[in-house]
Amino acid sequence: MNKTFLYKCCLVLVFSAAATFQARAEPMPTMSPNQVCCDSKAQLARSGTGTHSVQCGMVLTESPMSVDQTVRSLTAAIEDKGFTHFSTIDHSANAKKAGLSLPPTQLIIFGNPKIGTLAMQKAPTIAIELPQKFLVWQDAEKRTWIGYPDPAQVFEQHQLDDSELREKISKALAGLVDTATTP
Repeated sequence: MNKTFLYKCCLVLVFSAAATFQARAEPMPTMSPNQVCCDSKAQLARSGTGTHSVQCGMVLTESPMSVDQTVRSLTAAIEDKGFTHFSTIDHSANAKKAGLSLPPTQLIIFGNPKIGTLAMQKAPTIAIELPQKFLVWQDAEKRTWIGYPDPAQVFEQHQLDDSELREKISKALAGLVDTATTP
């Protein structure tokens, strides 16, 4: 396999929840709540202590910490809440090994089989979205962002009509982010 192919595969993984993105060997776009992508208006959702912007099928939250600190804080919150932390992929480190550069970018893969299985029983195709993922990256202004697939859009994409389960997942994900980003 060549380096370009591997890099493209990493980008596909990073943007799997944003169906409008195509795998390409370009830097990851920088997004902020003031920017809109995918020709759609940003929506704001409040949960607990934080404000989360929904853009391009992803819920975005700015973190007051560095990427590394945010990843450590998210991982601790994931484990403290009883979720399984499967892996963390350091895309910027992998890019460096391939002779490429990428701002700090890490993907945390985690889940809770008790919740994920309920969704897969009702809509087997939703398994492509699981386990859950948090993307943590640094934008061009050196700000750190957390992004994850918007459960409402994922449920719609897989024609899963279960508002109670969707809300449970939405609150759990937002709660993890709020816990990890609150000093």
